[in-house]
Amino acid sequence: MNRIVVVLVTISACGLIAWYATRPEPAPPESVAEAVGFAGLDEELQKKIWDREHFTFEIEKKFGKLFSKAIQTSPQKMGPLFLDPFVGSIPAETVGEEIGELWWQQATVGGGENNQTATAAEVAEQLVQLLTDFKVVDSLKLKILKIKPTAEENSKEHPSKWDVDILLLATGRRSDHGPISLDAAHRATLHFRDDEDIEQGNILAAWHIGKSFIRSAPEKFMQDITAEVGLAIGPGNPELVLWDNWTAETQFPPAHYNLQLAAADFDKDGFVDIAISGRRNDQYLLRSVAGKSFENVTSKMGLPNGRGRKQVANSPMHIATWFDYNNDGYPDLILGDAIYKNLSGESFVEVTAETGIRLEGAIFGCAIADFDCDRWPDLYLLNHGVGRPTETNQGYIDDAQSGEENHLWRNRGDGTFEEVTATAGVGGGLRNSFAASWFFANEDHYPDLYVANDFGTNQLYINHGDGTFTDIAKDAGVGDFATSMGVISGDLDGDGGPEVYVANMFSKMGRRIIANVSKTDYPEGVYEQILGSCSGNRLYRTDLGKNQYAEISEAVGVNRVGWAYAPGMADFDADGFLDLYAATGEFSFDREKPDG
Repeated sequence: MNRIVVVLVTISACGLIAWYATRPEPAPPESVAEAVGFAGLDEELQKKIWDREHFTFEIEKKFGKLFSKAIQTSPQKMGPLFLDPFVGSIPAETVGEEIGELWWQQATVGGGENNQTATAAEVAEQLVQLLTDFKVVDSLKLKILKIKPTAEENSKEHPSKWDVDILLLATGRRSDHGPISLDAAHRATLHFRDDEDIEQGNILAAWHIGKSFIRSAPEKFMQDITAEVGLAIGPGNPELVLWDNWTAETQFPPAHYNLQLAAADFDKDGFVDIAISGRRNDQYLLRSVAGKSFENVTSKMGLPNGRGRKQVANSPMHIATWFDYNNDGYPDLILGDAIYKNLSGESFVEVTAETGIRLEGAIFGCAIADFDCDRWPDLYLLNHGVGRPTETNQGYIDDAQSGEENHLWRNRGDGTFEEVTATAGVGGGLRNSFAASWFFANEDHYPDLYVANDFGTNQLYINHGDGTFTDIAKDAGVGDFATSMGVISGDLDGDGGPEVYVANMFSKMGRRIIANVSKTDYPEGVYEQILGSCSGNRLYRTDLGKNQYAEISEAVGVNRVGWAYAPGMADFDADGFLDLYAATGEFSFDREKPDG
């Protein structure tokens, strides 16, 4: 039994098991359980955890339905949900902080320390008022973030009173048809004996209104123009045929990470073009036509379009990256398993062999920077292994043995590259690397490198300027285990120092379960790794030059994203400050209900 099975109760809650079901699953060494000295969680503890998860499901699905209907109607309709006696509290001031930006507004209600005691009727009134500005409610969900027996019920075999942390999420439209949303974190005490009590709904013994965010805008900031510009995937667009998990052929079952895309103005006409590389050899170069549509110029520009090529199921080679390796002003292209030189925007020619770069292994992506400041862009290739077992590999948690080494290729400036991974010290070990970001972590002019790893700890390599690097992630406070699947860096607050935003998994279920276990339930070090596996996205901030970071994601509201990938930074609203885009999603089985 390997560690991923040992901690099944917790890690499956984070969604890992669903993921591994679709990827090669190596047979673990038989001696792992003995090696870690752990046969599993205590059976009684497991039963308690799953009982609480069962109640959570019943509360969210059954009571949540009653609550959602009542809060959208009137305070009186909420009356039957409250018990007598009841204990409640509401913010002393109903109007909190208001922020008005160029195109959106945010009202913050509550969250202070000056809540005042309230009756059930007063609490119901406050809850209903949260939706005052909603003309139409498109979605309203009650989610349980944490559930535990109350202090007096904690020792009982069958507790009936539960303290819960509740998250209310609503989306809809204002009277002017603009979008509006609610994000509210409250605490409650629920009193029920069984599923039937929950279904009846009369279970609210206490409700304490916490901080609520109401965000709105007069109109949507962006609109979907995928089909309009010719980028829709499907039968209606024969010029763009990409792998579709929902209509997958039997010989290629649904899989993760089917394609990559990269954007650049390859022909210098002032409009951004798109290169796409798919796992099954789907390759495209889509040229922007005056920013209004895209045309497929793959074959016209001398690039293979994938059609007629040998199709390889789950092929790891599907990179798409632009970089001007010869500094002629026209971006060159890594597409699939080859490198193509841009001939002044008129065509491309393959130069893989000439560059000396070896595109081998399970390459997941790359990061471009002039790490040695010689004015020639260098290439860092990231590898993501397939989880093969080794004598020292004890499973996926904190795994630094089952992946592939990353590779740093130095640009010689004559069209060729030399591999300098070993001398630079940036191979990353045998981890499963997902993404990397070059940025200036200190005050010198040599770019440093952050590497986000899927199973093992992350790394922050400080560039010494002499061709060598040192990993300081642990000492700097950015190297904890977090199941990372993306990273981006930039100066978000405009203070001159870069922030680092790392995409990790987040799970409400995982957080609930973790709250019911402790360090003493696991071998040394495992509990901390489990915490990381459901940590959510993390935003690290530092004072330039100090190499010490503070984690501020929850404080600024960018932690709870979901199964996160590939974040981005850009000034979307042109106010002079970088904004964050946090991509999320896992594995969708229904086109009408995408997981993201």
